[in-house]
Amino acid sequence: GKWQLDEAASALTRKFLETLWVSEDGTSGWALGQEGVMLRLQDGVWELDRETFGNDRVTWIFDVAMNADGTEGWACGGQRTRLHYQEGEWTLDGTDLPLMGNTLHKVWINPSGQHGMMVGDTGMMIVLEEGEWKAHPQSSLLTRYTMYGLWISSDGTQGWISGENGLLVHLMGQ
Repeated sequence: GKWQLDEAASALTRKFLETLWVSEDGTSGWALGQEGVMLRLQDGVWELDRETFGNDRVTWIFDVAMNADGTEGWACGGQRTRLHYQEGEWTLDGTDLPLMGNTLHKVWINPSGQHGMMVGDTGMMIVLEEGEWKAHPQSSLLTRYTMYGLWISSDGTQGWISGENGLLVHLMGQ
């Protein structure tokens, strides 16, 4: 196929759009990024949801993951930002976690949206279990690495984390 510039959508903001999630059928989705800017795709048309998140803590959104039907999701970013999407609204998750790093780079959630993981600076690994984020028990093993990539199978039994200095970590089993 041929790529085509969507001029109307591209004119909605001048801010950097760092990450993107689009439904399997391509009709709904989110584009997020600098200062918490959020563009929403509805019925195949992009619209500006918000220019900024309106909270000084939300400086940059680096990744977004949604459940299978797009009704629940999480986004992560600078200053340990964790945003939760449910019932049509994004909210800042203020759960205080004893984390070492400052930036969360990648997020994954399972198809139901009930389990997930985020990775970031200085070995920062947090897990979502039944709607609550907590530090992963192995976080302290990777404190000298910043992690940028995360892939986990839909059933949560296989996974990979990638990071600086050639870091590759393999998840085998639950």
